[in-house]
Amino acid sequence: MPVDVDPDVADLLAGTVADVVRRAVGPAAAAADEDGRLPESVVEALRSAGLLGLPAEPAELAVTAAGHLATGSAAAALLCVAATAAAACGYTGGVPVAFVDGGGGTPVKAVAIGGGWELTGSATAEWVTGANAAAAAVVVAAGPDGTHRAFAVDPASTGVSRRPAPGTAGLRAAGRGALVLDRAPAALIGDSAAVAAARSLWLLGLGATATGVARAALDLAGVHLQNRIQFRTPLSRLPALRATVADLDRDLCAAEAAVTAATRDLTRAAGAARTAAEVAVRATGEAIQLHGGYGYIVDTGVERLFRDALSIRARVLGAVAPAGAHPVERLLGPA
Repeated sequence: MPVDVDPDVADLLAGTVADVVRRAVGPAAAAADEDGRLPESVVEALRSAGLLGLPAEPAELAVTAAGHLATGSAAAALLCVAATAAAACGYTGGVPVAFVDGGGGTPVKAVAIGGGWELTGSATAEWVTGANAAAAAVVVAAGPDGTHRAFAVDPASTGVSRRPAPGTAGLRAAGRGALVLDRAPAALIGDSAAVAAARSLWLLGLGATATGVARAALDLAGVHLQNRIQFRTPLSRLPALRATVADLDRDLCAAEAAVTAATRDLTRAAGAARTAAEVAVRATGEAIQLHGGYGYIVDTGVERLFRDALSIRARVLGAVAPAGAHPVERLLGPA
């Protein structure tokens, strides 16, 4: 049964997230994108606010927080989503966590050794979030019977190495990287049911992050249209542009509602995340057009939001594709 959200708790969390975005996450977003990592000040702000320890239940709290955080930084939002996915698996350390999951085709294998476990395999960059900021890792691995379970791994332990990822279009500050495991000691923390819940939460977190990115892009477009004067009239008064913004806002509101509804029915997570990702790509792309030539200038921030939306959509499509899917299916879905 879904856990109901206490309205007072939801309001308190919303205020906390808004404060963190205003004083830490938002101001550092452009520099973090350029540097390819979140600064320690942002990670500490997330940790001290308790946003790296949000529980998996009720899912709506963590998912909603991710959406609000993404208005300032998609990378910061995903770091929090990774921590909540890890919490669904049984990890509650309250520190930056790399959530490592290759989906149905996970290449990491788990072997029981004595009273513990060892993991072997390479998780490529697409499957690791928070790699460069992580103080811990939760790894989904397949046991001898093929069942997927969750394991806690110390990134500093013997048998674990991290490799930087190639540059990407978006989510540059999200800490992507490859994790290589060679008989790495691990602790079993979650069964297959926990893994399934974590995967759904990860998808919903991606969807919420997409809506937050889209919302930030529309907000920037609105400010630009109100301030840009053509023929003595603000662009915001032109009917065609108003209709464009209204259509985008309608679709975004629908996507936000779908993601929120899916927190109470995790079987709808994949569809909600995919819808949100598509809306985000469309909204951020239109936001660039609404800015005119200014949309392509880095200082406006809207081009970064477009790049982030593209990368979020790629992650969603990769997560919802079945194991062994043809590349065309990963891009377009099943025929």
